Amino acid sequence: MELRYQSRQFRIFSDTPYSIEWFYCFIEEAYKRISDWFGFEPSRYLPIKCTIKQGKPGGISGWTGGGEFGVEAAPFTKNRWCLCLSVQELVNIFTGSLSSGWPVDWWANHKSPFPIMAAIRTVRNLGYVKEAEEHNKEFLQDPLYKWFDSLTPLWKVFSDMFERMWSDGISWDRIGVNPSKLRTNYVLAYMMRVRDALDVIPEADRQMGLDIETARGNLQRIPRSDSRWIEYLHGNYKPALVTGKLKVTIDGKTYRGDHVEVVIA
Repeated sequence: MELRYQSRQFRIFSDTPYSIEWFYCFIEEAYKRISDWFGFEPSRYLPIKCTIKQGKPGGISGWTGGGEFGVEAAPFTKNRWCLCLSVQELVNIFTGSLSSGWPVDWWANHKSPFPIMAAIRTVRNLGYVKEAEEHNKEFLQDPLYKWFDSLTPLWKVFSDMFERMWSDGISWDRIGVNPSKLRTNYVLAYMMRVRDALDVIPEADRQMGLDIETARGNLQRIPRSDSRWIEYLHGNYKPALVTGKLKVTIDGKTYRGDHVEVVIA
């Protein structure tokens, strides 16, 4: 593999026997759009290693892992697959820099409606309207893809979600197994879209999702040293559902606190 291009954001390697200079500007512009829409940069991975590999004629595949991504295709040109798949993998770099372990059954990996939706939107915004629309048609029968694409205001839903994740230090790998009902409803709670997901997202649960939202809201008023924060960040949200201050009066003296223990000997 030969280093073909490098910048603050990327180090691009390739073994293609032809120039891929068009891709450098394209992926830089895609990075800017995604960063603006998501509200952050994947700083821990910069510069991102990107590999464009010569594949078998007519085939294409992409991968993301360890802060790197790549596409294997033959030829690697400005067709919808090369455009959308390269941006799809870049989207995974962004979200993976916040946390690994996104739900494989409805976010990314086994099914990838979110990065596909974000990629199509990006490619369209960069002026490749025909290619974006052709790719979009591939997924219009997928209810998960349609659900993500219908959220409004679209990018604010996700930029706010990512800000909550960063602020709390949440890691999906600490929340149940993947996939699981617990992890799914944690993710939906951070999206603040539990009610919208009930008929679409596997194992979306109204009460669990709303309870997680409530627990997180309560924790914002509690010091990070409180054990309920640790429990919550490891998937046990129920202790944080205790709300308000408790008050006990004994022999004319009032005791207040988050927890009050009364022992009568």
